[in-house]
Amino acid sequence: KNNIPVAVDQTFATFYFQKPIELGVDISIYSTTKFIGGHSDAIFSSRIFNVGFESLV
Repeated sequence: KNNIPVAVDQTFATFYFQKPIELGVDISIYSTTKFIGGHSDAIFSSRIFNVGFESLV
């Protein structure tokens, strides 16, 4: 209605269990260090954008 982008931090509810883009979120941010990295010996992150929001990178 107001064209306000919605962003969500998916660090603890990982993309395996919840898919925020499918729920209507525009930007989804993950700290993949905690779950995908495993031992916190590396630093990773991921940003997932809905169609039309790629220019925010």
